[in-house]
Amino acid sequence: MVKRLTYDEDTKDSILKALEITNLNEVEFLNLMEKDAEEFLELMAAFKLTKNTEEEKNVRKEKIEEGYIKALQVPLTVAEKSYEIYKYIELAANYGNKNAVSDAGVAALLLQTAIESAVLNVKINLSGINDETYKEQIQQKCNDLVKSGLSKKDIIMNIVNSKL
Repeated sequence: MVKRLTYDEDTKDSILKALEITNLNEVEFLNLMEKDAEEFLELMAAFKLTKNTEEEKNVRKEKIEEGYIKALQVPLTVAEKSYEIYKYIELAANYGNKNAVSDAGVAALLLQTAIESAVLNVKINLSGINDETYKEQIQQKCNDLVKSGLSKKDIIMNIVNSKL
């Protein structure tokens, strides 16, 4: 709402562009939600593969690990794309209508929750991957997203609280 109530002519174009981008993000996040469900079903199908022979066991094991890798990509993308939204929330906190600045604070709080929720879904899928180097890289990426997100959230909350 804070973006929709902007009245500063100097920043109105930036706010409107941010609004347009965040509206496009909404569609992208809905598509990611569907893709997440698809990847989960594919992983579950891998668990149902037969394991009567050594070859079948090996194929099943490979498919399960591939499924976990695919399944973690969607929430990782959600976390990364969510983090990118902070710049628009900060813009709204700084230049949006002061009567709706609390909306920017709420958005920052909710966005951090989305990032951390997505990271939890990444972590649960890491448990099924054997490549330790890959796991460490993904874990570090997740840690960085959470830490950087917390920092951005704090910056925005300070801006919001200074205007209340």
